[in-house]
Amino acid sequence: ERVPNAIVAASQRMMPDKYNNVRIPTQEWTAEAWRQWRINGELAAGARWLGAALSRCRLVAMEVDKTGQILGPATDPRAVEVLAGFAGNPTRASQLLRQFGVYMTVPGDSYIVPVASTAGEDAFDYWCVHSTSEIKNVGGSKFQVNTGDGNPKVYDTNSTLLIRVYRPDPERQYNAESPTMTALPVLKEIEQLSKHIF
Repeated sequence: ERVPNAIVAASQRMMPDKYNNVRIPTQEWTAEAWRQWRINGELAAGARWLGAALSRCRLVAMEVDKTGQILGPATDPRAVEVLAGFAGNPTRASQLLRQFGVYMTVPGDSYIVPVASTAGEDAFDYWCVHSTSEIKNVGGSKFQVNTGDGNPKVYDTNSTLLIRVYRPDPERQYNAESPTMTALPVLKEIEQLSKHIF
C-alpha cells in the first residue's frame, strides 16, 4: 500500500512561563525569506502551488486509539462542533489551509488565534491563521495581532488561545525551519544573476 506524502509540523499552545511572560520566537532569516518570496516568481509559485493543493483538502474530526491508530470519524458532538467552528465555513477552511501551505514553505512558522464570539467566553466565531510577522509579544503574557489594517489587537495568553504551528528545526527544536530557509543562498544567487540578464 502506497504511503501518502505528508507535511510534518508541530503544534504548541503558547503559555506564560512562571514569570507570567510568553515567549514568541523571532528569527532574522524569515524577513529575507519573505523578501525572496515577493521577488522570486519560482519560489512564490511553489509555495502557492502547495497552498492550492492543501486548500482542496477537507478537515474531518477523527477518533484515535491510545496507539494513534485512526478508528474513524468522531461521533463526539463536541469534537465536531470545535472543528466546525475552526474555520466557520468550507470556503474559509479552504483559505486557512491555503495560508498554511505558504507559511510552512516560507517561514515554516505560523499562529492560530480564535476570534471570540458574543455568545460567551467559551465560544468562538471562527479561528484565524497568522504569519509570524503579524504576532509579537507586547509585555508579560500579552501579545499583539497586527494584520496591517491599522487596528492592531492585544490579547492575553492567560485568557486567549495562541497556538503555534511550525516545522521544528532538527538542531534547535524550539526554532522553525523551512524549505525556503535552506534555499536562501541559492535564491540570493538567482537574484544577483537576474540583475545581469537584459
